[in-house]
Amino acid sequence: MCGIAGQLGHCSPDAARRAVKSMVAELAHRGPDWEGTAEFLGEKRGFPIPAERWLVTAWRKEMTENLKDLRLARLGFIDREAAVRAWADGKSLREAPRQLWYVHALETWLRYEERFRNIS
Repeated sequence: MCGIAGQLGHCSPDAARRAVKSMVAELAHRGPDWEGTAEFLGEKRGFPIPAERWLVTAWRKEMTENLKDLRLARLGFIDREAAVRAWADGKSLREAPRQLWYVHALETWLRYEERFRNIS
């Protein structure tokens, strides 16, 4: 079984897909505010970054592109319309919800995998 983070690159495409689906299903099961996500992913290390603010500023174009064709929605993990509404609210507040950072990071990784490793 594949691990999370750096170990996914050493997995077969099928094993990586199963690992990601399992992780996303577990996070989705935790509810809309994903209480306990830190415990699921492990203890926080390093220093905080303002990802919620960066989504609506520096990463605005990438986030907008990701939401146009959300692979996580096509796979049935994310409600695209709810993500779009959260994105609209975040833009108006100049800070996106943390959950959109998780969606953006995983979506970006999935797109990379589809393009370079052909796991779609």
